[in-house]
Amino acid sequence: MSRTFALLVMLAAAPATAQVMVNGPLGCGLVAGLAGDAVYQAIDEEHMVFDFYGIEAIEYHCAFEPAFDIYWEVGEIQTRIGYCMEPGPYITPGVFTLMDRGDGRMQFDSSLSEDPILLDICARR
Repeated sequence: MSRTFALLVMLAAAPATAQVMVNGPLGCGLVAGLAGDAVYQAIDEEHMVFDFYGIEAIEYHCAFEPAFDIYWEVGEIQTRIGYCMEPGPYITPGVFTLMDRGDGRMQFDSSLSEDPILLDICARR
């Protein structure tokens, strides 16, 4: 998933009380003070936004079926199937896992990537 991104493909918005998670050097600072869909408009080439329905990045989108549960125990791993899309008709199915590390971050693993992605858990208004 370490790709150069250039176009944002919007995902159906999560409920207003949902959390989002962000990777990258700014972490939650990227979305601090933003609400609603403005969170997704903050995405840049170094950051992607994850909600429990999918991942949004520039020129990259993943969707999970069913959505990940919002609450679980530290160390619990959830697994979902889904797909990722790039511009053009490039749709790749995959298996995705998410684990609460207990340190304010989630570990996201995918059959589409060799390396896990660490996501900072951010409150969403």
